[in-house]
Amino acid sequence: MDSIDIMKKSIRCLRLELPGPVMEDVEKKWSRVEFYISWLKYQINEYGSHKADCEIYQSKNECSCGYERQESDMISEQFKETEMRNGIMNRQKEALEKKDKGIERLKKLVKAAYT
Repeated sequence: MDSIDIMKKSIRCLRLELPGPVMEDVEKKWSRVEFYISWLKYQINEYGSHKADCEIYQSKNECSCGYERQESDMISEQFKETEMRNGIMNRQKEALEKKDKGIERLKKLVKAAYT
């Protein structure tokens, strides 16, 4: 069992202990971590450990081996797009929740007015 499996098991155990909104936030953040871990594993498998490390070093301008970064750039773009879609979906979800709360308040006001 590697550390990723242990973390996944820990997250599942947390579900039993945390209230719903807190757990949803933990799960959102965990999905980002999982995606980044899978991206790093892909880098290591695809380019070898030095080149995967090199990707990190080049982002810090510490490595100058000059290997092709086209594939990694595409993966980075996919990661950014996924993050953007998640942000849009979260904002849509929040808007729907606000709308539902507003409808519930309106129902209560109408009910109070007619009783």
